[in-house]
Formats: sequence, structure tokens, C-alpha cells
Amino acid sequence: MARKKSTVRRTFELDRALLESIETDLEQRGSTLDAWLRLELIAYVSSRRPALGLEDMIWFGRYRGAKMEELIRTRPDYIEWCLRKVDGFQLKTESERLLQDVLAGDEGIPAEGFQ
Repeated sequence: MARKKSTVRRTFELDRALLESIETDLEQRGSTLDAWLRLELIAYVSSRRPALGLEDMIWFGRYRGAKMEELIRTRPDYIEWCLRKVDGFQLKTESERLLQDVLAGDEGIPAEGFQ
């Protein structure tokens, strides 16, 4: 039992030393551990978002709750903007194909009443 406590204590000391080293490095770069962790969390969450298919609904912004197919057909410019600017925004292959077709002028429909 004494060996286990010793191992736990040593692990804690190593972890504390590592944390202090990371904090020092971040401070030298003009950042903080909190800011770095926030950015890492955002990157992790963004990478975990599923790609959106035609029947999926957008989860944010002006068109929250709208189906991807309707948005792609009526607001392809907005979808292109999302792909460039929104972390974690991805399309499934079926949605990518429709977007390409709409942008090429093959599949678009009038945006009557949908703004």
C-alpha cells in the first residue's frame, strides 16, 4: 500500500511540474492556460460535429432548424460561407454534390419566401 501512495504522489508531482512548465511557456507566448484550453476545447468540439446530409438541420444562426437541402437549393452562398467560416461545418457527400450542382446552375430552385 505504501508503494501505491508513493507512486500516486510521484505522479502528482510530475503532473504539477508539467503543468507549471506549460503555464510558463504559454505566458512567454502572451497567453494563459485558460485561453489555450478554451481554444483546444473549441477545436475538439468542432472536429466532433457530424457532416450534414440533405435531411439534416442546421444548428445555428439565421437559418437554425432549416433542412440542408432547402438551404443548399435556395442559399448556396450561405452554405459556402459556412464551409469557410464555421468551425466544424461539414457536408456529407450527397450535400456536397447538390451544392456543386446548384452552383453550376443545374439544381437550384427559386427562393420564394425563404430568406
